[in-house]
Amino acid sequence: MNSESQKRLMLRIIILCFASYCFFPQFIPEKIQLGLLLLGTFLAMAYSFKSGFLTEVKLQNISLLLVWVLFSLFALVSCLTHHGLRPELTLALVLFAIVMLFASIGTGWIDETAWICILLLSVYSISTIVLCVFPDLYAPIKAAFFPMEVNATDYRSGLTTHYSNNGTYNALGFIIASCSFLFFKNRPKHKIIGVLAMVFFVALFLTTKRAHLMFSIVAVLFVYLASSSNKGRFGKALLVAVITLGVIEVASAYIPAIADTIARFTDTFAANNLDDVDSGRHLLWDFALSGWERSPIFGNGWTTYFYVWADGFTTTIIAHNELYNLLYETGIVGAAFAILLICASLIVTFYLSIKSKSIECSGHLKTSLCLQIFALIYGFSSGSLFGSQYYFMPYLLAVGITVSVSLDLRASMPSELSASNKEVSSVG
Repeated sequence: MNSESQKRLMLRIIILCFASYCFFPQFIPEKIQLGLLLLGTFLAMAYSFKSGFLTEVKLQNISLLLVWVLFSLFALVSCLTHHGLRPELTLALVLFAIVMLFASIGTGWIDETAWICILLLSVYSISTIVLCVFPDLYAPIKAAFFPMEVNATDYRSGLTTHYSNNGTYNALGFIIASCSFLFFKNRPKHKIIGVLAMVFFVALFLTTKRAHLMFSIVAVLFVYLASSSNKGRFGKALLVAVITLGVIEVASAYIPAIADTIARFTDTFAANNLDDVDSGRHLLWDFALSGWERSPIFGNGWTTYFYVWADGFTTTIIAHNELYNLLYETGIVGAAFAILLICASLIVTFYLSIKSKSIECSGHLKTSLCLQIFALIYGFSSGSLFGSQYYFMPYLLAVGITVSVSLDLRASMPSELSASNKEVSSVG
């Protein structure tokens, strides 16, 4: 095996370590999860050092990721000093931010990561559809893997412990596959990826997760319409929308699962007020704000949010709105730190995606932009950005893509970027 083959194998092992931790935590014991994180981090550092990270990368060019590492360390210190509920998860945030820092040495890892993520996430899309068609298969699966999980119900939760998790995985798969299909049209597996994108969409629709479905479509559609140079893009998007809605309308008359999703959307739009459709989230938000009032400057500590419902035993450990969660756990200081960093990451990505003339680099930046938009809309409306690895890892992956591409652009077009990207070089 030559050195190039060894590097590719090492890269795939690194990706699989973090992807397994991110996408399949319900199947992996906690000690093995920690082992995967440490192994992946060690291999990623070795890989980057071997690729010349120490000699070729300047600190000012990766300052955006450096600040993300600092933020993750701030979160870890806050968690440990306030006896947070999930120190292992916070450690994962730190380690993955560091890995993305070392990944900035090149862009060769991006395509490999996207393809492996699509393949792994397709497990959830295919299983969701299969379990919908053959519902009798679900009972033995639950008995084997989730016998005590009350939220593991049927095809909607699929191979996860909650239908929200299944919705997240299918939304991520839909976004990554759609971006690969729309922005890399000359790739060898273009048609296969297009089919997988449709499979992810069908599975996501079946989960009945309204926010995941709407926000993933909004993210992909916005980036496609805003950044594509195709003059007929609006007409194509409208045609696809009309055909999709027509198929859903016809199919709903014959497939109860599709009708269930439509009913959830109908109930949402027919509701008289937010409290009728927010699944009790307003109670979580009120609790977060009252907790913030007790410690408004530095908060109560990372991963200390803990709400007990009226029944006395059901608990929730995230506020289902990242702004409220940040205020409760890190106060105005931590919330401001996070929001400024999030805005900087989004602005840098959007700026570079407009300026880039490389189809390859532009495609990667658009993928990053889609992932960021989805994560932020969902996280700051009814979900979370840092509450689980399947939230913060795809988001930091997107930021890592942005920084890696920015370094690649500087190396290939120094004269152009020195003239037009001065403001980006200070943060990117």
